[in-house]
Amino acid sequence: MTGVKLYDVQPFGAKFDEVTCGWIDLSPNGDRSTTYQFASADVYEFFYKAAPTVQVVVDERINPEACGALAVTYQQLARQANLRVPAPSLLANRRRTTLKFELEQDEQLFLAAFVAIFPFTDGGLCHQSLSELVQMVPSEAFREDRQQLQRFRQMVMGLKQDTQQVANDRRLQMIPGVIQKLGFFHAPTQTILINSSGQRLAVSCNPLFSRRSLPSLAVEEATLERGSLKFLPSSREQVVEFVKGFHNRG
Repeated sequence: MTGVKLYDVQPFGAKFDEVTCGWIDLSPNGDRSTTYQFASADVYEFFYKAAPTVQVVVDERINPEACGALAVTYQQLARQANLRVPAPSLLANRRRTTLKFELEQDEQLFLAAFVAIFPFTDGGLCHQSLSELVQMVPSEAFREDRQQLQRFRQMVMGLKQDTQQVANDRRLQMIPGVIQKLGFFHAPTQTILINSSGQRLAVSCNPLFSRRSLPSLAVEEATLERGSLKFLPSSREQVVEFVKGFHNRG
């Protein structure tokens, strides 16, 4: 295949077997006025193996009140701090709710996770973990790719500025205290990032996650043992590999 015409097509989830491509026509009229020229034989130079995704799993089934509060919270973050995330897909079963935020760029993952977990009691712990994870990545990890280093630094700086903006906004800081009157937002959560290469990175996990189905006595015992059930963060090597798996075009 020497070329293919594509316009306004999300490059996510495409699967290829023994395919090489010379160029892609991205122009609206198919006149090759805008093309992407492949620099290698790897078709995944352009196409993503997966959409960059933030996944938050909540150990409780969502209800209409919580759904409305969630929407209002994300709306206020967009209005007050210009922090916008795409509407999540919701999958709810008897005991859990999974929120999935599919993004367009890998560099949006950490900030989107900050926004996604903001309404929950676990938000503070997750926010701290996000900050620690990006600080674990040394500049030396990008010594062979200066452009990726520059993009990573911009991502870290943007994350720091945006999180500080939220921390300094009294109106936004009041939101969790109001909506956390609903039990859904107190439920244990697990937050995972998935990059465009399909790699997963565990960000945070409440020690009581998946234990809510235990008898009440067992839950109380687990609560007492909380210190011994602390979430084990991802290693530096795992974080570096995850970030280096970011898909960057241009």
